[in-house]
Amino acid sequence: MNKNIAGFTNILKWEANFGQCLDNVMSFNYAGRRLFDCDGVEIGLLKEFHGIQKYLRVHTADKTSWYSVNSKVIQPFGSEPVIERRIEQSGNFMRVTTDVLIKSAMSLESLKIDTLNILGEWENITVYYQSSRESFDILAKEINFKSIDNKGILFETVPIAIVFTDKNDIQLEIGTGYDLWRWNNATRFCAKNRFIIKKEKDYIVFERIPILWKNEHEIQKFNFRFSWYFAWSKKSLAKKKTQKKPGILLLQDNKLTGYQFGICDYKLDFSNWPVTTKCSNSNNPCFTSRQTENLLKNFLRKTLPKMSERDKFICLHEVSPHICSNSRHMERKNILETFIHWDYWNMMAFWGWANNFFANDNKKFAFIPNNQSLLSCLPSFKGMSKLED
Repeated sequence: MNKNIAGFTNILKWEANFGQCLDNVMSFNYAGRRLFDCDGVEIGLLKEFHGIQKYLRVHTADKTSWYSVNSKVIQPFGSEPVIERRIEQSGNFMRVTTDVLIKSAMSLESLKIDTLNILGEWENITVYYQSSRESFDILAKEINFKSIDNKGILFETVPIAIVFTDKNDIQLEIGTGYDLWRWNNATRFCAKNRFIIKKEKDYIVFERIPILWKNEHEIQKFNFRFSWYFAWSKKSLAKKKTQKKPGILLLQDNKLTGYQFGICDYKLDFSNWPVTTKCSNSNNPCFTSRQTENLLKNFLRKTLPKMSERDKFICLHEVSPHICSNSRHMERKNILETFIHWDYWNMMAFWGWANNFFANDNKKFAFIPNNQSLLSCLPSFKGMSKLED
């Protein structure tokens, strides 16, 4: 059973194929070339594409024609672990949630999550990463494509994002979801992790092993969940939107106010936002916070009826993703330990919700990045700013 979905970004066609053909569970094409194949999950020696596929379902949103893909694979060996995956496409990115359900005790040496074989030659590779697993800072470094060999380049923590750019300005972005604490949590299982990009034949392998034991280890019943995303674009075909000076969006009586007729560009004044909405290391709101989400959703619901026919975009300016450790944002109020998370995943989810909400009225929502943010040049961020369609 195989399925495919397709669309256009920068007037160029993209296509994703799903199933268990050719020893992979997903492949992605853009601008007439294959960008990557995904090997899926490996539970010890059990490879996902050797399992039994129980279902593979594709859904299309009526308003936006965006896709979601759900799959379930059962490994018919030992404790019969289950792999479930949900992929949600919005604009020029897809968010991937992979669940690995260990139903009873089993022995294995490692757990690999969605290994990617990235095809072709790349002129530039930029890696965005944390300096340590507890760090709130995001750093960036360039990697020379020719310097990657079969020994590979190891990362101490899972990369926040990796952007590959080829000589034709085709870009592929591979990023991590909100759950940094899960990807970097091997010590909980008395194990190590291994995140590496390495060269094999004529492609690059990006291997993510969040749990790796030195010897075979018996793990008890456990449900694992890992999230990640990928995005694509072509820089030279980006469409620039004229940016206007934003008005100020204020919080008054626990509601965001600021709409004026004909003005649809806003900047958040979060000086008096509840402390529970803010990132643990800054004054910025964390988009993983349910309060932040509700404030913004209520504002858009209230604003839509006031917009004129000429208003096509409503834009939120000078936003940027942040790393946060407030466990309340993960709805874990009574747990004292920190949960290091990255709110970019939730920004993506909100952007998708907002544009689905506006679709019937032929209007769109955009995040305009803070140009001082290291992440403002991400292809996915440009897509959400409508600099790229």
